[in-house]
Amino acid sequence: MKKLVLAGAAAIVLASCGGTKKLPETPEPPLLQSFQDSVAYYMGVSIAENIKKDKATYENYFDKKVFLTGFQEALKDSAQISEKEGRQVMGRYSRELLELQEKLKEERIAAQKAFLEENAAKEGIITTESGLQYEIITAGSGASPEASDRVEVHYEGTLTDGTVFDSSYERGESITFGVGQVIAGWTEVLQLMKEGAKYRAYIPADLAYGDRDIGEIPPGSTLIFDIELIKVK
Repeated sequence: MKKLVLAGAAAIVLASCGGTKKLPETPEPPLLQSFQDSVAYYMGVSIAENIKKDKATYENYFDKKVFLTGFQEALKDSAQISEKEGRQVMGRYSRELLELQEKLKEERIAAQKAFLEENAAKEGIITTESGLQYEIITAGSGASPEASDRVEVHYEGTLTDGTVFDSSYERGESITFGVGQVIAGWTEVLQLMKEGAKYRAYIPADLAYGDRDIGEIPPGSTLIFDIELIKVK
């Protein structure tokens, strides 16, 4: 079964209907000086956003002035690097980037391990056999869910550096889902809670998203969630 990513975006399901339907009209796009300028501007935005997505590239290989020089000279057919030379450059770049990403991964794993070891020694922190850590903020007094139940919760998720990557509190609405349909750390901690409880869970990467890159969550991340169990359904 596909594991749900705890995030605010709802899934959109398109149903197949018989017959031909008129497509809805698209609203007029925002313009700069002209529609053509808007197209050109957003092409630049798209390139920049794609570059920024790869943090290792953006921080270690990307120089804006040099990039713009290459871009402008290519448009003038006066690029200083040929296509053949470019392939050689990018081949070395690929090798170096893989090495850099592996180094960053090792550093991140070491930092996350150190965080969990230090956190485990703090007063009030409980560590389970799986490596999940949690602390009880409010004990609660209602029913405890099982893996087959659905629950209504409020939550906020942060990285170990304090970056908030998702929060139902910020969206102003709780979320309901199956206990067995989320990451392993959530499935485990929810079954330890009672209705009305609020826990802070420290979920190691192997109980969360592992080495996958999930938007604002870097690969290998320990996740911290404040979870409020509102109701077992």
